[in-house]
Amino acid sequence: MSKNPKQQQQMLTGFEITGRCYSDPTTFQFFEKPKNQWPEKRLALVYGRNGTGKSTISNALSKFDHMSLADEQDDQPVDSENREAPDGTPQCKNGQAELTITPTFTGESNRSTPEISTLVFNEDYIEENVKFRENGLDTIVLFGEQVDIEKKIEERRRSIESVETALLSADSEVEALEKNENQAYNNLKEGLKSGWARRRQKIRRNESSTPVTRERIRQIKSVALSEANLEDSLSSLNADIDKYLSIADAQLPDKNWEFLESYELSVTGGEDLLSKCLVPPTGTGIAEIVGENLKAYSKYVYAAHEIFQYSNIGHCPMCQQPVDQNYREELLNAISSSIDDAASKATSEIEASKISEIEFSGKDIDARLGSVAEEFEVARLKYNREISSWNEACDLKKNSLYSPVKWDGARMEEAVLELSTTIERLNAEYKSLLVSIHERSKEKERLEACNDIVSRLETKEAFRQYDEAVERMVLARKRQEQLRSDIENLNNQVAELVAESENVHIAAGEINDALSSIFAEIGRLELVLDTDLDGSKYLLRNRGIPLSPSNLSIGERNIVALVYFYTGVKKVLDDLYREDAQRYLVVVLDDPISSVDMDNRLGIHGFIESRILDFMSHDYEAFKLIILSHDLTVARQFEKSLDNVLFRASESSGHSLNSNQIRSQFARFQLDSDHTIRKIDQKALGGRSEYGVLLNAIWRIVKDDDILDLDKLLTLGNSLRRVLEAFSTFIYNDSSIPSTTLSKEYELVTDGRNSSVDLGPGHRLYLHGSSHSQDSITSLGHYGGFEGVTPEEQLIHVRKTLAFLYTLQPSHIIANIDLDERIVAEERLRSWCSELLGHDAAQY
Repeated sequence: MSKNPKQQQQMLTGFEITGRCYSDPTTFQFFEKPKNQWPEKRLALVYGRNGTGKSTISNALSKFDHMSLADEQDDQPVDSENREAPDGTPQCKNGQAELTITPTFTGESNRSTPEISTLVFNEDYIEENVKFRENGLDTIVLFGEQVDIEKKIEERRRSIESVETALLSADSEVEALEKNENQAYNNLKEGLKSGWARRRQKIRRNESSTPVTRERIRQIKSVALSEANLEDSLSSLNADIDKYLSIADAQLPDKNWEFLESYELSVTGGEDLLSKCLVPPTGTGIAEIVGENLKAYSKYVYAAHEIFQYSNIGHCPMCQQPVDQNYREELLNAISSSIDDAASKATSEIEASKISEIEFSGKDIDARLGSVAEEFEVARLKYNREISSWNEACDLKKNSLYSPVKWDGARMEEAVLELSTTIERLNAEYKSLLVSIHERSKEKERLEACNDIVSRLETKEAFRQYDEAVERMVLARKRQEQLRSDIENLNNQVAELVAESENVHIAAGEINDALSSIFAEIGRLELVLDTDLDGSKYLLRNRGIPLSPSNLSIGERNIVALVYFYTGVKKVLDDLYREDAQRYLVVVLDDPISSVDMDNRLGIHGFIESRILDFMSHDYEAFKLIILSHDLTVARQFEKSLDNVLFRASESSGHSLNSNQIRSQFARFQLDSDHTIRKIDQKALGGRSEYGVLLNAIWRIVKDDDILDLDKLLTLGNSLRRVLEAFSTFIYNDSSIPSTTLSKEYELVTDGRNSSVDLGPGHRLYLHGSSHSQDSITSLGHYGGFEGVTPEEQLIHVRKTLAFLYTLQPSHIIANIDLDERIVAEERLRSWCSELLGHDAAQY
């Protein structure tokens, strides 16, 4: 893809503007192709006094940024400021006055319509892209996207202040409505206490009061509002409550005898257990005696075993007969052999057959079961007596394992039957009582429901007032929470925007280099990156000292904005070239110098000229420039600058063009009071300035080494004086000759080199003519008198002075030399810097 759109598409020739002061469509052919075949016009200089429509042109161009129609999506919304005419022609509408601009092209109609982007430097650009914000003693400088972000931050902060004010009002409203809601709630609560709570307490037979909680209020509120008569409903409810209270207490009884239903009440095999006897042991001697005694006196046998097993006494404590050791051992062996495992097993079985008495008393049964509880108590006592008799028989049997024990089980069976019968009667009476209580419980529930219905009707007005208070309170709190949420969201947006602003890249180094060039002093005005707890930001310094916005002149502000603008142009050009784009870039400068301080105009001219030269020499050829000015002096200076730029650009590109060919590459226009525009020739802006005429006259006298005409020497000194005074005044605001300012600037530019040019009293030797008499000059005896200065010395001094001025402002001096002489002039001036001043001009 070519980087020159004209090779593959129609060529941009200008724009047609309609709106505001241009009631009819007006065509501005800024870039109409010249007659020769050198590349199409790339520069346009427009002069017009205030009110002729110059600002309208720049405003229209500033809003125009047309992309190829093929790149636009069908479903994209149409921008209100960038739209298409009914015929599909790209155009732009700006502001309320329907300002419309349409590009014009020339070339083959079958070629594609080129894409166009515009970058416009005017007062609106400065306001929108450069902002100086005071921060204590410092000035924070914001550029481009940062300005837009800063505007958004300020808008958010203003919104925060507005929302915070609204929140204060909402807080006050909520506080007042809280009081109203509490009052309405208390009124409703008191109404329910005097009616609903008292009736409910009566229904439930509670001695303590029934609390009226918010949950209870919500429950009563949920009851459907009845249309019945309140007095009739209340009278009926009170009557039903009195009737209900005449019924027995509805508390459920405790079935505390329920464990007896699984209790073992019968005794089986009791007689067999007591009548069953063990077979006594047999033998002779002591063994036979032990066997006989076990049948009738077993307990004594066991006692004897215990006595003789653990004692060595010599007589029997029961019969008082003497006992020796052999007899004792024989007795113990006989008893041990008789008391075997069968006896132990029988003893354990008898002990296990014992039965526990029932400790539960009939007095523990609910009194509402009446006589059945008393009958249970009688049966229980009878059952316990039989159990006690059985347990005593078991103890007797354990001591009579070899003899039967008598037991009559009929009485036990009778006691068990009576107790079982009373338990069954208890269960039956309990069920009957439950049915009665259940019916009463349902009545209690019905009465409580009726109480809610009557209470809802009774407190109808109190509920209405409370509901309204709650509703107003809910709405106020929602608004309050929404405002708090809005503040939080806005604060988050501010934090995000601040972080976004800190991430915006600024070419601070490039800007500072340009400022140093414009002011001819490093640090005269510069940006300094400052990082603290609040983040990173650029501060403005004047020779290292903080500069507040109040001390920043309009001219200085505009210089900073202009430098930033050119960094943006350079970036766009680089991007377009890198992307190999097919798009025209139109740059517009609307009065870039007129509002600049007078003592900085030359530096601005030099800066603009150097940047235009960079852009014109850029490999991206689809670059167009339009300069608008209401100041004729500025327009003249730009005319010379553009001549110089085109001359240098053509030279660097290898074209061999004469001055007429070069000047034909940019057009000059003038806006008249009727808003019409007309093309003018290169001399119509007012011709050469006297400054340029004098400088060129001096140059032609001293450029060659021929013997000088003495008649010319008589005017050379005076011409040089006037040029030197104008140079010093216009650039450095110092009209005095000799000028210490020039000497100091020379030292600064040449890193401390002292000038060999005599700008002191001796300089006056060359400033004779109409302003100075020869007699005054010859009176300076310590310089050897007038006759002591030869024409060759005068020639060298003038060349030194021109080389001196070239060292300080090379672009300015060359721009004021006639176009045909510039190549030779620059070569000679460089050689004079090296030969006469002793330094290489190229390094400065």
